[in-house]
Amino acid sequence: MKIRDVYQRLFDLLPVQKVWSKQPVTEREGYFFGFHDHSPFSADNGKLLANKFDIPLKMPGNGDQLEIGFFSGPNWTTFTPLQKTSAWNWHQGCKLQWRGNLNECVYNDHVDGKTFARVYNTDSGVMHNLPEAISSISGDGRYAVGYSFARVERYMPGYGYQHETGEPDLEKPVTSN
Repeated sequence: MKIRDVYQRLFDLLPVQKVWSKQPVTEREGYFFGFHDHSPFSADNGKLLANKFDIPLKMPGNGDQLEIGFFSGPNWTTFTPLQKTSAWNWHQGCKLQWRGNLNECVYNDHVDGKTFARVYNTDSGVMHNLPEAISSISGDGRYAVGYSFARVERYMPGYGYQHETGEPDLEKPVTSN
């Protein structure tokens, strides 16, 4: 991990090129979405999911939280906070994503030693929990797939979550038959 930290610090010293795009790019300081494999836009393009952070740029620790919410309005300028989460990383956020064409967002959280997903309806404010953490939801919102974020953190630090979960056999490599 020390090699990774030195590597990252070296790249922090390099000058950053300006962003170039054929389409206008709007930056919102203190917000990010996550990995490129999900779209932050709702089915009707009226809402833009975002993670809001207020910690320095460092690896998140057990007590560090993100606020999740969405931008709406003209050019998505109004931020509406929804909830907070403790299960996140800089690469993927909390795997925040829309559930099909519904006005429901899904994200991972960690409470009392357990990492799981939450489903939050942005219209009604009703929330329910799924039994496990998720990675991706099918386009129709009916199915989800997940994996052990504790295992990922153990073998690929920075891409999992920093929490102890009590999962058995984390030290044993997974093999296929």
